[in-house]
Amino acid sequence: GSANGHFGNHTSPSDTANYTALMAEFRNQLNAQGAADHTYYRLTAAVPSGGNDMAKIQVSSVAPYLDTVGIMSYDMHGAWEQGAGVKTNFQAPLYPSPNDPDTTDHFTVDEAVQRWQGAGMPASKLLVGVPF
Repeated sequence: GSANGHFGNHTSPSDTANYTALMAEFRNQLNAQGAADHTYYRLTAAVPSGGNDMAKIQVSSVAPYLDTVGIMSYDMHGAWEQGAGVKTNFQAPLYPSPNDPDTTDHFTVDEAVQRWQGAGMPASKLLVGVPF
């Protein structure tokens, strides 16, 4: 099993460095193919919005390899939340709400974007994912 997520998701401390190496290899292979057929191939990634998961990514190291990063800034609240009065909440709040019934975690789109920029991802590469 794993510490987080689906029982079949297995993690390793080497995943962080391996992810960076994987993005570098993808970029190298895409550039080689692009040189052969005169086409630029974009490399994109869907990435977590939470700080704990983002900390497992070497953001400033992968930034040069990626063209676009889609922050999964949705499902920030859900049935998994516990606590008195926690019944529902905004799926993708832009900013913290004073009416937020959850007093322990305040996940917002703004915080996620600021976190990614602060870790070294250029704003020009960031996309925000929201529910619809």
